[in-house]
Amino acid sequence: MSAASSSKTVYKIATPLRAARARRPELSQRKIAEMVAKAGVAGFTSARLSRIELGYADATWPEVVAIAQSLEVQPDWLVGRIVRAVEPALELPKPVVPTPVAPPPAPVAKPKPAAPPAPVVPPVEEPPAQLPDRGTQGDITYRGQLAAELARVNARLQERMPAAVWQKWRVYQKTVQQALQNLSA
Repeated sequence: MSAASSSKTVYKIATPLRAARARRPELSQRKIAEMVAKAGVAGFTSARLSRIELGYADATWPEVVAIAQSLEVQPDWLVGRIVRAVEPALELPKPVVPTPVAPPPAPVAKPKPAAPPAPVVPPVEEPPAQLPDRGTQGDITYRGQLAAELARVNARLQERMPAAVWQKWRVYQKTVQQALQNLSA
């Protein structure tokens, strides 16, 4: 095969190129591209190297040779002709051997703390038995008084209280709402 015909053959070297670059993290794409350009591959840029590495472009044989030289690997390894690369300069990282971990110390039985004092529960305010007295008030004044009572009831319903007391407040709230609706009708 002549040199002219071998330069037209293209090679997909994305995966081995990424593996070789992973072993040489000190070499950026720009440094590799500069080395390839100095090796005589005209117009080779870091963008071209990126496209080759991502698999968007294929490399020509002169590019493969120059890239292999810059990464200190064999060109045949980059194109997949050699399954295992033989490069003394590139050693795979040694596996990390986990160190044995001592078991945690046995738990020591802690003495039981004294029972906490019984919480002081403030008396819970129950809702009024009936609506505010209307007396001789007009509709507008009484409606204002009921609206204020409804706001107070709504605020009470947001507080923590026993369920039975909350239900009584809820019934009282409905009673106040009904009284307001009756005034509007």
